[in-house]
Amino acid sequence: MPTKSEAKLKGPQWQARFNAGAEVAQRQYCDIFKFWRGCRYKPCRRAKSCRGDSLLCLKRGRWGVPRDVLYQAELQVKAAIPAHLTEPERLGRCLSPTSWLPDPVVRKRK
Repeated sequence: MPTKSEAKLKGPQWQARFNAGAEVAQRQYCDIFKFWRGCRYKPCRRAKSCRGDSLLCLKRGRWGVPRDVLYQAELQVKAAIPAHLTEPERLGRCLSPTSWLPDPVVRKRK
């Protein structure tokens, strides 16, 4: 049940909170998969954590991650969601590691 402050959130405000929650989840996935190891951005390698464009890292590295690892990472991120978050932030953090990515193009052989 949304609180009074959550009920007042309208389109752009709701979307901004959702996007903030989604960005946190993206960074968590990048850190879990240790994409910083192969990152060209020095601050990521130095911090041993995602400090750059987490969406770009997910797009680039996701296809090399096995499905069972993706699933375990999703469970780990969902388990780390704090109880005090508002609905849009919580929903943003509940996204799977592949929800931001388009499906790969599969070519049919003739």
